[in-house]
Amino acid sequence: MRERTTFSRKLITGFMQADEMEKNLKEQFSLLLKLQAVDVKIDELEAARAECPVKIEAAKNEVEQKKQSRTDAKNRLAELQKSRKMMELEMESDNNTMKKNQTQLYELKSNEAYLAMQNEIAGLKEKVGRIEEEIIKNLMDEDVCRQAISESEGSVKQAEENLVRVEKQCADEIKVIEQKIAEEKTRQAEISGGIDEKLVADYKKLRENKGGEVIVRIINDNICSSCNINIRPQLLIEVSKYKKLVCCESCGRVLFKEDL
Repeated sequence: MRERTTFSRKLITGFMQADEMEKNLKEQFSLLLKLQAVDVKIDELEAARAECPVKIEAAKNEVEQKKQSRTDAKNRLAELQKSRKMMELEMESDNNTMKKNQTQLYELKSNEAYLAMQNEIAGLKEKVGRIEEEIIKNLMDEDVCRQAISESEGSVKQAEENLVRVEKQCADEIKVIEQKIAEEKTRQAEISGGIDEKLVADYKKLRENKGGEVIVRIINDNICSSCNINIRPQLLIEVSKYKKLVCCESCGRVLFKEDL
């Protein structure tokens, strides 16, 4: 009788210890989920902080592009002005030659020389006419360039103002983000302090390898919510026991049930 009583007590004690172990691991899982939520939030905040330099760089590139457009327009205007100046000099030289030829025309003695001079004068008139047309076209192109320069000046100013605005906005955002990160890291440390060191180490190692959420729910009773693969019945039983971390055989993430 005494032996039966002792055996019953041991059996009850064993059940109590098993229940306590399961309860403790459930509590640890619950804390791990809270830790994961904090870690994911920190990831999001750090990603948002990392976007700020990208925004600033994009605004700087826009300023440089606008400045380059202005420079290109100025260079084009300078080329057109140089080209027009050369055409004007050429036209002036041809006009002087034409005047000289016209003066000499009536001094010529032979018909052949007279006709040759007339042909030369006619050729010069035609050439001067072509040059005048080119100069007019050139002047129109110069006006287009001046308009482009004027517009690009405004674009540069707007881009520079936008850069100042983006830099200030990003500086303010980073300040707020870093404050939030500090708060979340304080929570992270507090939660980690209540979890078994080995569990935390395993969780961190898994997170380094997988990234993002590494503790995932079992949905529809037997499906991993991360990879949507069916979980074997034996694995589901292991998850329910809460004796160790049980990972999905497909995606490698830790599984847990909604009863936490």
